[in-house]
Amino acid sequence: MMNEPELGPNGLFLSEGSQPREDRQRRYNKLFREEVAKLRKEQGSVSVIPWSSVIIPANASELERLTYVPGVVGDITDWMVRSAPRPNRMMALCAATVTVGTIIGRYVRGPTGSATHLYLIILAPTGYGKDWPLQAGPKLLDAVGRPNLIGPSEWTSSVGLTQALEENPLMCCFVDEFGDEIATLNSQKQNPFVWKTLGLLKKTYNAWSMISTAATRHHESVRIDWPALSIVGAATPDAFFSAFLTRDVKGGVVNRIISLPHEGLKRPPEQQVSKDAQEPPRELVAKLKLLPKFPDLLERNIDGLPTPLDIPWGPGASEVYFEFSREMDKNEQNNPQRYDLGMRVCENSARFATNIAIGRFSPTVDVEDITHAIAICKLSYEAMVGGIASYMREYFEFPDFCNQVGEEFRQHRFISKRDLNRKFFRNMRQGFELDRVVDQLKKQGLIEVAHRTPPNGGPIAEGWRWISD
Repeated sequence: MMNEPELGPNGLFLSEGSQPREDRQRRYNKLFREEVAKLRKEQGSVSVIPWSSVIIPANASELERLTYVPGVVGDITDWMVRSAPRPNRMMALCAATVTVGTIIGRYVRGPTGSATHLYLIILAPTGYGKDWPLQAGPKLLDAVGRPNLIGPSEWTSSVGLTQALEENPLMCCFVDEFGDEIATLNSQKQNPFVWKTLGLLKKTYNAWSMISTAATRHHESVRIDWPALSIVGAATPDAFFSAFLTRDVKGGVVNRIISLPHEGLKRPPEQQVSKDAQEPPRELVAKLKLLPKFPDLLERNIDGLPTPLDIPWGPGASEVYFEFSREMDKNEQNNPQRYDLGMRVCENSARFATNIAIGRFSPTVDVEDITHAIAICKLSYEAMVGGIASYMREYFEFPDFCNQVGEEFRQHRFISKRDLNRKFFRNMRQGFELDRVVDQLKKQGLIEVAHRTPPNGGPIAEGWRWISD
């Protein structure tokens, strides 16, 4: 007769013995169902916090109005504002949303099949109070007894980050000077262990994915199920946007990031803050502990993963989301770079909305949740488009520069001298490289000198037109 394997205190097998896999799996599934039922019961004992409970000051700006949300996300935002030496509500909302998304990560699944982890970057000049949200987030994770969710604040290599994810697939990295981190990764072309970190960040953004690490002489390949890496970063706009290269835009690194609106931002006035005020309030910690999540042991189970807690759309919410999705799709024909930068705005909106909804203890993502998230992510998208256009600079080798300029001519058919210089002046080290490129394209028979009269009148524009096809 087969001996029953020994069970641990949580019902997990301490040894597999020769028990059939199907029987073991049934036991695990039973355990998961019990845990899910327990958590849902706890969730059901908390009243849903409605959007009507939000009180917005009459003198709040349009941007500030977006930072007032109900539930735990709003409570964290308010606490961070009260406890910040230089308070900024948008910065606080950034850290609040990501903190909630981390706590519920690898368990809550949004209405589009989305995850809850986000890459959110605080953009502001130096001395504007970016440091406090980076300190407050870890304080909250410590207070709820989840210090293991605090990830590394800098990345030296893809190998190091992979090893951290092997130990804990769910974590949040609070990264100061995020632009410098990206610039360092992009500058190490000769060191694949460093620049491959950007590729790893693309993988860890994806929802409910799986990573198999590379096997080495001393380490076997490790499977990482559902890695969920969140990032709260801080940077100056110049350092952040200038750190990226064209391949980061086209390859999908940049469009995974939510950069908070920064244009017109004023330095917050300093306020007196007591030491006690910077400790998380007990009531807030108690609410965070009510958020749905699985114990760490279950997350590390080798025979199966817990069934995600699905949060569906509420009445009318899906219509709002898909209308926005169709709006973003129009960029594919109108503006290739805007399309590249906007490919994950809808995904980020769904994640943002799910985190707000769960923070309200709502069983659904409602119209107000997704509408609010879309408004914030649209502002972020426009900030990203403007920032890339204003700050990103990349110096090309001559053949690559010819290809870049030729593609611009192919898309627009005619470009004036003025517009061509405005488009590519950041790609020149010495100021004459663009002239060489234009001469080369003329020699290849791809463009020719042309003039265009503006449709509404005005001076004739001198430039070149595409004649290749």
